[in-house]
Amino acid sequence: MKSVYSTLGFALGASAAILVARDQCCFSLTAAGGKTGAVGQLSDGQNRIGQTSGLVTGQATYCINNGVNSNGDLTCNGNTQFYACATGDNGGYNIYTTTASAQTGCVAITLSSGGKCAGSNGSSSSSAASSAAASSAAASSSKPASSAPAFSAPASPVPTSSAPAGNTVTVYSTYITVTNCAAGCTPVSSASASKPASPAPASSKHASSAPTSSAPASSKPASSAPASGTAGGNGNACQTTLSGAYQTPHAIIPVNKNSSSTSYGTQYNAHLSSSNSTIFNFDIPSSYAGKQCSVIFLLPNKSQLVTSDFTLSGAGGIKFDQLTSPAPLSVTYATYPAVKSTLDTISSVTPGNSYVVSSGACQAGSTISILASATGSLELSLFEDWDPSAIGLFITSC
Repeated sequence: MKSVYSTLGFALGASAAILVARDQCCFSLTAAGGKTGAVGQLSDGQNRIGQTSGLVTGQATYCINNGVNSNGDLTCNGNTQFYACATGDNGGYNIYTTTASAQTGCVAITLSSGGKCAGSNGSSSSSAASSAAASSAAASSSKPASSAPAFSAPASPVPTSSAPAGNTVTVYSTYITVTNCAAGCTPVSSASASKPASPAPASSKHASSAPTSSAPASSKPASSAPASGTAGGNGNACQTTLSGAYQTPHAIIPVNKNSSSTSYGTQYNAHLSSSNSTIFNFDIPSSYAGKQCSVIFLLPNKSQLVTSDFTLSGAGGIKFDQLTSPAPLSVTYATYPAVKSTLDTISSVTPGNSYVVSSGACQAGSTISILASATGSLELSLFEDWDPSAIGLFITSC
């Protein structure tokens, strides 16, 4: 397995809280130290120092509501030191918070906002990530592979070229995220992004002690008739687009049956395979009381994606189970809660479809955990994103 190192990113739409426009400060970044120069941005949101071609903008603009100290230097957990590591791609260097011994071509740097946003409480830069525990990222190559480097726009990370195999879970960074706001600062419309999971663990271990209250809804592409409702609902599915009220996962937690005691924390990329599963935590607002909710799974065609990506191989589907209680960020395969009920199984997953997993009365004011598991030989890796076109697991309300 590759060596890993922690990264920091900018895009407060992918996890944790929403940025409030009135608290934001916009600035550009310039690196000093072992590698100098303006921080520019690739088309996929990656930020690079020294990149000679392929940049969307030579010096990107960012918004943040904390994380810059009194000298105007960017901080992470109060620390001003970052690392620039050579990518081998047109002279570019990616930006990280730490490096691994196997990572070569890295130098220590600081990142300056040019005096803007000074004194905006650098020590608090970790607060936005408190609901998304810090983790590790797979080592980067010259092209974006396992996750985007530091200071990415909301949807910069892309999944690995293939789903994690065997007993390995590829672990991705969590990001303190800030919108790229060259055209002006605007708050992100929803709070967080996460990912689905892989095959369900053996039923003998996590067998449900509570019977399902009614038959699960039948998963069908959005173009077909609405799925039948689950308990407490009227059977009418809500929208299968993010055009109305919706919730993104506030935590995406992979578990691996071959490393059953390992905790991976919350991630951005979903992996489904014969050994990996992912738990999605959703916080349902109290304001949803009396409303209808639908769990939906969206998998557009690659040609429809703007800021995300996915890889899909094998033949099979995805099984979705609601757990009896919310899964903590430290959960492992050995400790995740029992299955409360099976929401549904999508028997065959193909790109270009929107699936209604289940519909029913919104569980307002509660946190629910949904376990996604691969069936058959399906292997799917995706970066959940609400940007056009949306991809991943969501809950819509109507």
